[in-house]
Amino acid sequence: MAGQKTTFALFFGNRGFFPASLIASAREEMASMLKGLGHDVLMLDTDATRFGAVETPREGEVYANFLRANRAKFGGVIVCLPNLPRLARKKLAYTSPSRGVSTAP
Repeated sequence: MAGQKTTFALFFGNRGFFPASLIASAREEMASMLKGLGHDVLMLDTDATRFGAVETPREGEVYANFLRANRAKFGGVIVCLPNLPRLARKKLAYTSPSRGVSTAP
């Protein structure tokens, strides 16, 4: 199924002490990377929870409702925990040639 594109729902986890800029840059980088590969993305609105990320059980329920409301619109969920500095994320990145998907930002 090489070359097949899909829509991904993006999940961003957060911790209360992380700055808003960390989530904002992760949202931008992940969406840009996936769109650059030809995929579409669905993301929780930034005003639905604190920064559009999930930190608390209540925010988890908001995200679950978001997934239910968009059930037929996505083919998978990508979880992003943007608490690593950019350099560390790059060291952890890999590419899957068979799927044509990169985990690097």
